[in-house]
Amino acid sequence: SNCYAHSLSVKPETLSKCNYTGPLPPKGVWVTSKWSPCSRQCGWGSQTKGLTCINACTLERSNKCTRNHRPPPERRECYKKPCTCRDGRKRKYCDTVVKKRRCNVKPNKRVCCESCKTSV
Repeated sequence: SNCYAHSLSVKPETLSKCNYTGPLPPKGVWVTSKWSPCSRQCGWGSQTKGLTCINACTLERSNKCTRNHRPPPERRECYKKPCTCRDGRKRKYCDTVVKKRRCNVKPNKRVCCESCKTSV
């Protein structure tokens, strides 16, 4: 039987061998993967979906997809549990940061988050 792709971009769960009929030859179809793990272990991060070109008949990787039909990259924000906040070995430094009211300076906010949180 002939196998034809009916779409240039499909979701992986809609694929099964040679279930395509339509006007396009079985060159390649773009398939998106599931969302990647969150880029951060805690706090806000991002996730992306990968793209793979496959042969619509064999469902194996292919190099026959056209770049101008490639779907745009998919990206979204993700949130893991809150990051724990500790000053660690920087306690003396952080005491000075609080005394001098320098908590709003970017690296201090992160490095001294525990001390700066209580100094509001």
